[in-house]
Amino acid sequence: MFALHINDNFGDGDTHMLPLDGTINWDDKMQSFKQCKEVDYFSLEVDFNRKHEKCVIYEKLSAAEYLKSAYDKAKQLLEM
Repeated sequence: MFALHINDNFGDGDTHMLPLDGTINWDDKMQSFKQCKEVDYFSLEVDFNRKHEKCVIYEKLSAAEYLKSAYDKAKQLLEM
Protein backbone atom coordinates (compact mmCIF):
# COMPACT_ATOMS: atom_id res chain seq x y z
CA MET A 1 0.00 0.00 0.00
CA PHE A 2 1.43 3.37 -0.93
CA ALA A 3 -1.56 5.71 -0.54
CA LEU A 4 -4.89 6.02 1.22
CA HIS A 5 -7.89 7.97 0.10
CA ILE A 6 -10.72 7.67 2.55
CA ASN A 7 -14.26 8.79 3.28
CA ASP A 8 -17.13 7.78 5.53
CA ASN A 9 -20.71 6.69 4.90
CA PHE A 10 -23.74 5.06 6.47
CA GLY A 11 -23.47 1.84 4.47
CA ASP A 12 -26.39 2.84 2.25
CA GLY A 13 -24.73 4.83 -0.51
CA ASP A 14 -21.53 6.31 -1.83
CA THR A 15 -21.88 9.47 0.25
CA HIS A 16 -18.21 10.47 0.53
CA MET A 17 -18.73 12.05 3.94
CA LEU A 18 -15.96 13.29 6.18
CA PRO A 19 -14.35 10.61 8.34
CA LEU A 20 -15.98 10.30 11.76
CA ASP A 21 -19.34 11.61 10.44
CA GLY A 22 -20.69 8.23 9.30
CA THR A 23 -20.72 4.72 10.73
CA ILE A 24 -17.23 3.42 9.95
CA ASN A 25 -15.33 2.39 13.08
CA TRP A 26 -12.23 4.50 12.58
CA ASP A 27 -10.50 3.28 15.74
CA ASP A 28 -10.42 -0.22 14.25
CA LYS A 29 -9.50 0.98 10.76
CA MET A 30 -6.63 3.14 11.93
CA GLN A 31 -5.27 0.29 14.08
CA SER A 32 -5.38 -1.94 10.98
CA PHE A 33 -3.54 0.66 8.93
CA LYS A 34 -0.78 0.73 11.55
CA GLN A 35 -0.03 -2.89 10.63
CA CYS A 36 0.95 -1.73 7.12
CA LYS A 37 4.05 0.03 5.98
CA GLU A 38 3.79 3.78 6.56
CA VAL A 39 2.12 5.43 3.59
CA ASP A 40 3.36 8.58 1.91
CA TYR A 41 -0.05 9.89 0.88
CA PHE A 42 -3.21 10.27 2.94
CA SER A 43 -6.11 12.08 1.32
CA LEU A 44 -9.80 12.45 1.93
CA GLU A 45 -12.18 11.54 -0.90
CA VAL A 46 -15.03 13.74 0.27
CA ASP A 47 -17.67 16.02 -1.20
CA PHE A 48 -20.02 18.28 0.71
CA ASN A 49 -22.30 18.81 -2.28
CA ARG A 50 -23.60 15.27 -2.38
CA LYS A 51 -27.35 15.03 -2.70
CA HIS A 52 -27.63 12.12 -0.25
CA GLU A 53 -30.13 12.92 2.50
CA LYS A 54 -27.61 12.22 5.26
CA CYS A 55 -25.19 14.81 3.88
CA VAL A 56 -27.47 17.60 5.10
CA ILE A 57 -25.12 17.99 8.06
CA TYR A 58 -22.86 19.97 5.70
CA GLU A 59 -25.66 22.07 4.23
CA LYS A 60 -25.04 25.21 6.29
CA LEU A 61 -21.26 25.09 6.16
CA SER A 62 -19.31 27.44 3.95
CA ALA A 63 -16.57 25.90 1.83
CA ALA A 64 -13.98 27.26 4.28
CA GLU A 65 -15.79 25.75 7.27
CA TYR A 66 -16.07 22.41 5.49
CA LEU A 67 -12.38 22.40 4.62
CA LYS A 68 -11.43 23.25 8.20
CA SER A 69 -13.59 20.40 9.45
CA ALA A 70 -11.99 18.04 6.91
CA TYR A 71 -8.51 19.12 8.01
CA ASP A 72 -9.37 18.68 11.70
CA LYS A 73 -10.82 15.21 11.09
CA ALA A 74 -7.79 14.11 9.07
CA LYS A 75 -5.52 15.25 11.92
CA GLN A 76 -7.73 13.38 14.40
CA LEU A 77 -7.46 10.18 12.37
CA LEU A 78 -3.70 10.44 12.11
CA GLU A 79 -3.50 10.84 15.89
CA MET A 80 -5.43 7.59 16.52
